[in-house]
Amino acid sequence: MADGMQLPININDAGRCGGGFCTSLADKSPQVMLVPPKRVLPIVFIPGIMGSNLRMSTDRQESLKKKNNLAWRVDCALETARFASMSTANRQQQLDPDKTCVDTYDSGLAQTGNPKETAQERNSGVVLNSIYHWHVSQNPCILLLPDPVGTGQSKGHQQKALERGWGEVLFGSYGELLQLLEKHLNDPFYSNQEPSNWRKESVLGEIAP
Repeated sequence: MADGMQLPININDAGRCGGGFCTSLADKSPQVMLVPPKRVLPIVFIPGIMGSNLRMSTDRQESLKKKNNLAWRVDCALETARFASMSTANRQQQLDPDKTCVDTYDSGLAQTGNPKETAQERNSGVVLNSIYHWHVSQNPCILLLPDPVGTGQSKGHQQKALERGWGEVLFGSYGELLQLLEKHLNDPFYSNQEPSNWRKESVLGEIAP
């Protein structure tokens, strides 16, 4: 892979669109755009029944007199602890399937039911592990590569992950697995087209010598 400043790509255009930027004449560093392969194998990740974060409707929040619209988010220890002292009636109202939905990030615009809390703060527990190369490195993960500073509306790796729904699941249980799949399923081969050791062992079932 060519060395240089990695340019952001637009996953909505299948990664075929990128944006460069101007530098001084003295800066001879190349700008590199990593284009994902045309063939895509979709991976659908379905969490367990207790693994989806939920938020409640505005009227249900008001009737329960809650300061936020969280209905179920195990990563939030204080909210989870409330269930221990909650009455059966309140528990049923808070988890009412007709008054709850998946707590999506919605590009940071999702209402949290608390005017003092932003969607970004709501999802502060989604912290990505640097060992999976979310930053520019020798072998970065393309789709979650942070945008270079100065490109306009720059997004970091964590924000991109949230926009793809990573904040919708119990991150304490599923976060490591999501990152592992993102890294290895998008990077299954070495530069010589030899399958990576992870692919050999975990996908092809080969035993390392």
